[in-house]
Amino acid sequence: MNAPVSTLTCETTPEPPEPAIVPSLLRIPMSAMVAISALAGYLAFPGLPRITEAALLTVAIFLLAAGCSALNQVQERAEDALMERTCRRPLPTGRITPTAALTLAGALIVAGLLPMARLDHPVAGWGLGALLLYNGLYTGLKKRTPFALLAGALCGALPPLMGWHAAGGNPADHRILGLATLVLLWQVPHTWALGARNPDDSRGGPFASLFKALDAPRLARLNRIWLLALAIATLQLPAFGLLRSPSAQTLCLALCGGLLVCAFGATGAGSPKLRSIKLTLYLAGLICLVILDNLPWSL
Repeated sequence: MNAPVSTLTCETTPEPPEPAIVPSLLRIPMSAMVAISALAGYLAFPGLPRITEAALLTVAIFLLAAGCSALNQVQERAEDALMERTCRRPLPTGRITPTAALTLAGALIVAGLLPMARLDHPVAGWGLGALLLYNGLYTGLKKRTPFALLAGALCGALPPLMGWHAAGGNPADHRILGLATLVLLWQVPHTWALGARNPDDSRGGPFASLFKALDAPRLARLNRIWLLALAIATLQLPAFGLLRSPSAQTLCLALCGGLLVCAFGATGAGSPKLRSIKLTLYLAGLICLVILDNLPWSL
C-alpha cells in the first residue's frame, strides 16, 4: 500500500469506520442508479422487450459507471484527501495504490464497453462518449468553474438515451428526451444537497462551487426554482406515455406533489442529509415506476 497523499486528519468523534475498498471505489449505489435508468430507457421503448438483451445492457452500463467512478477517484485522489466527505476513501488513505485502482477501472470500463458493441443496436460509442464527458470534461473543469456540474449532469442523462437506442428507438424522440431531461435536472439539486452536508468542503475545498459565490438565501431560491423545473419535467412521464397505467400515473403525481411540498413548504425538506436521501428516493421511485409500468405486465 502506498502512503496517504495528505496528512489531513478527519476530526470526528468517534472515528467512523473506513469504507470497504471495492464498494467505495465503485460507488455501487450510484452505479446501480445509472444502470437502472438505462434499463428504464430500454423498457420504455414500445414493443415486447428482449429480457436477455435488457439484462446485458444493464450489467454493461453498471460496469462502465463503476469503472468511471474508480477512474475519477484516481484522478482526484489528491483533492479527495483535502475534504472531510472524501478523505476516508481508499486512495487518500493509502489502502489501495493508484496503479491497482487504475487497473481495476480499466478492466471495468472495457468489460462494460465490449458487450455494448455486441448489441443489435450498439451503444458502445455512447458509452465512450459518457467516459470522455465524465472523466474528461467534467473532471477537468471541476476546479475551474461550478458550471462543470452541468457537464456531469449531461453525462448522467445519457443512460436512458442509451437504453432507448439499444432497444431500437431514435434518441431524438421526445418521449425519451423527457426522461433524460428529468434525470439531468435531478442531478443539480441532489449535488447541492450533498454539498450542503459538508459546507466546509463546499466553501473551502479545492473544487469550484456555487457555495463560494452565492449566499445561503440566494442559493436556496435557486434550488427551489430548479426543483420546480424538476417537478414540471416529472409531469412529462405520464404526458408522453412513459407511464400509462392509472396507478403508475397516480404514484408519479404523488411523488411530484411531495417534491413540491419539500421544496416550498414552510419546514423545507429537513437537514441536507435528509434532502439528499429524499431526492435519491424520488428519482429511484420514478425510474422504478417506468420500469414496472413498461414490463410485459403493468401496474
